[in-house]
Amino acid sequence: MINGRSVLAIIPARGGSKGLPGKNIKNLNGKPLINWTIEQALKCPLIDDIHVSTDSKEISEIAQTLIPVDFLRPEYLSTDTTDVVDVALYVLDYYEKNFNKTYDILVLLEPTSPLRQATDISDAIKLFSDCYEKTDSVVSIGEIHLENPFRAKIVKDNYIESIFPGKHVPRQELPKTYFPYGVFYGIKTSALRESRTFFPEKMTPYFIQRWQNFEIDDYTDFLCIERILQERENNK
Repeated sequence: MINGRSVLAIIPARGGSKGLPGKNIKNLNGKPLINWTIEQALKCPLIDDIHVSTDSKEISEIAQTLIPVDFLRPEYLSTDTTDVVDVALYVLDYYEKNFNKTYDILVLLEPTSPLRQATDISDAIKLFSDCYEKTDSVVSIGEIHLENPFRAKIVKDNYIESIFPGKHVPRQELPKTYFPYGVFYGIKTSALRESRTFFPEKMTPYFIQRWQNFEIDDYTDFLCIERILQERENNK
């Protein structure tokens, strides 16, 4: 809780994964991937409750070595096309109906983005609290570097074309662009119910560093994150 506002953290971890099968429980530097995010959430004193939302008994059993998993996600919310907003709203409704608990802030922590600094979650929640009256959400974003969309291309009729036609602009002169990585998504529960998105009209940025700009979608991503974690451990 922060300034009288209750906080629920949801860690979404569906059992099925096509890009990297079993990724949420794949061993990453000595422990299951999902455990990295659970442990990071447990170290944040501003979170009231943590819920691992999964349809998988195996993921649930692994998560329960660290925290209780009170209920599994229903099958209809466990497909490839399931919107995480629907999952979040289901969890909020379940807690209210079965535990008589309501929350002011919902924090979404994606287990596929384990590159968090020790204070990221707490710092982002504090930022949210500081600007609570002026914003509906706080989203972690990282600057896009070589893949700046102003330099992106498409292939049309077997020819390469620029998405943004015009003269070539040196990289240093391009406007800075950012991508929302899964390090932290925080939103007012009222705004989530009203807008049904984690990207409402009023969003405040929480800036992350270059080395945090990775999410595990396939094996290449996994190798990059594994190496980054190894380097950070070696350099402590």
